[in-house]
Amino acid sequence: MELTSYKKRKRAEVCAFSPHFKERVKEIRAKLGIPQGGVPKEARVVLGPPEKGFPKELNFYPLEATKWYTEHIQKETGKKPEDLPRNLPRYYWYFPREIAELIEDFTWSQQPCRPGFYPDVPLDRCAMDLVQEFGLPEDAVNEVKHHILVEEGSGFTVSPKMEQIVIPMDGRDGLYFCVLIAGVDGSTTKKEWLELWEVIQGEMNTYRDKVLRAPTKREAEENETRDLTWWKWSQQGLSADQIANRWSKKHPEAAYGKDTVSAAINKIKQKMRPISQNGP
Repeated sequence: MELTSYKKRKRAEVCAFSPHFKERVKEIRAKLGIPQGGVPKEARVVLGPPEKGFPKELNFYPLEATKWYTEHIQKETGKKPEDLPRNLPRYYWYFPREIAELIEDFTWSQQPCRPGFYPDVPLDRCAMDLVQEFGLPEDAVNEVKHHILVEEGSGFTVSPKMEQIVIPMDGRDGLYFCVLIAGVDGSTTKKEWLELWEVIQGEMNTYRDKVLRAPTKREAEENETRDLTWWKWSQQGLSADQIANRWSKKHPEAAYGKDTVSAAINKIKQKMRPISQNGP
């Protein structure tokens, strides 16, 4: 029976504590030659301000586990971990050119991408077997893989069901955004949509703060109307300096110098000429 993603994620929250799951982990460890308790985590003393409870002894992911996995990959595939394909989908023809340039080297797949999962590696296959056997979400496969390799002690971290990618793009009318959302299904709730939208809005605001805002279409049209007015005044015999003074009296909040006026009038003249004619 195929479970909905909502039910799969609920199962992931408790599965690591299941005696049935633990028994299967023991079987896989024995099969792959991993210590029965998993590779022990490394305890290290972390220094810091005493008022915040330092020094502390914390457990870290063991280097011995990383070494074991590297050797495991090389033994089974003849490759180094960094030489394995990223196994990400090549969807780029659906998107504008800017996005295509970001993902054009991804490998096409009709299946969801599985970064960090390699079907040719036995540990990865065993982890995916457990995912399917216990009805867990597929994106938990790396959590399961680590759980097999490293000593137990905690449950799985369940990632948000929906994931977003916010890509800022520079368009003719200024900055705009393309947002890609994965993980939407029939169990998606209005509350989840609203929470995700708050995250997306925060990311967009961060991008806006980092870049200079390009003129909007409305601002561009207003500027062209202003420049056309200056050109009309120049046709009435007013100099650039006189036009600047006349404009500042009508619009004291937006004063301009004569150089700006001259450049704007020349731009209007250029637009009025046939495109085959060049020059000022």
